[in-house]
Formats: sequence, structure tokens, C-alpha cells
Amino acid sequence: MSPSASDPRVELVLLAQPRGFCAGVEMAIKALAWMVRTFPAPVYCYHEIVHNRLVVERFESLGVVFVDDIADQLDEYKAQIVAGDIEVPTTP
Repeated sequence: MSPSASDPRVELVLLAQPRGFCAGVEMAIKALAWMVRTFPAPVYCYHEIVHNRLVVERFESLGVVFVDDIADQLDEYKAQIVAGDIEVPTTP
């Protein structure tokens, strides 16, 4: 029996394999990993780069601090990574 408007049950769900991150998220993860290897902690990152708690917690354990407002974090001695589609405030 196939689903219909009167019987909306799902009989089969196909899950694509392998699962992973899109190209943009892959690049963001690689860029942040490079920042962690290159600069001393803390490394500030504008927003969590992926909706994956394990990845975020791993970066936090490596010294990454995820922030919602980079204006409060501007400091010449801190390494920061931001999304390419936002306006970065200038330092005075």
C-alpha cells in the first residue's frame, strides 16, 4: 500500500551514504584546524562553524572560543577566524 493524503505513513526511508559535511563546512573545519596549529590559544571563531556538538567540543578543547560578537574580541594579540560573508569591524 502506498502513502496517500488520507494515509500519510512513510513506508520506506532511504539514507544516503556516506554522510559527511558539505564543501563549505569542510573548508571551515580545515581553516580552523590550521588556526589552532598556527596560533597560541585562545583562537576566536565567530559562531560555531558546524552544527555538530562533537566537532565543536573538540575545537573548544584545543583552545577555540566561539563568540557571537567579534567586536568584543578584537585585540591585536588574538587570532580570529570569521565567516567570509560578514562585515569585520575595524580596530580604532
